[in-house]
Amino acid sequence: MNRNIKNKLVAYGLTLASVISLNGCARKINCNIEENHVHLYKSDNGIVKYDSSELDVLPSNYYRTDITFNVTPYERSYFNYLSDNGFIHIETNYDLLKKYFPKLPDYTEYEYSYEELTNSKEIRDENGDIVEVVNKYGIKYDWIKIPKDENLTGKERTITYAYRGYKIYFDERQKKFYYELSGYYDTLDDLIKDGYTHIKINTFVRQVDKNDVISLSDEITLTK
Repeated sequence: MNRNIKNKLVAYGLTLASVISLNGCARKINCNIEENHVHLYKSDNGIVKYDSSELDVLPSNYYRTDITFNVTPYERSYFNYLSDNGFIHIETNYDLLKKYFPKLPDYTEYEYSYEELTNSKEIRDENGDIVEVVNKYGIKYDWIKIPKDENLTGKERTITYAYRGYKIYFDERQKKFYYELSGYYDTLDDLIKDGYTHIKINTFVRQVDKNDVISLSDEITLTK
């Protein structure tokens, strides 16, 4: 990405131990804190994020807790950007992400071919009656876990569970945040090692061809 702009990577690796404070804010629409602040919100499964909203509940059922963190206006807009876009900080939620999205075993898929109707043409006589239907078929390909009587092509692939994350940046000229989406990584730890700080729950884990996965351990082996 070429930008003649000074872009600043937002290096707020904010963990519960380092950023939160107890300011006695009750779970209600308004609280008695006058300074810029954000609230810690927690989902039913324990995933947490910060937002300046005074609502009791955010979308996707994140419930406001009594934990707050005083912030600058810049930090407040940063947290709101994360919350509005569904970003979850990886290291803050590391143990829960490892628990709910474990690295599952790889498995093999087998390619097979099949015929699919691609075109159909009706032949009519001089009275307009259909006298023949000419169907045209094409050969299509797909993958299956357990081969039975399919027309196998002999190709195989390994499917693995892989992880995607985001880096959050700030464009100083336009005064707005933006993100960079990663490729697929072999493990959550590899994602962190490559500098990705956030995930979205709905894009976090995918089953993909193992050849499409970035593996830092493989890169280390190749450079030895």
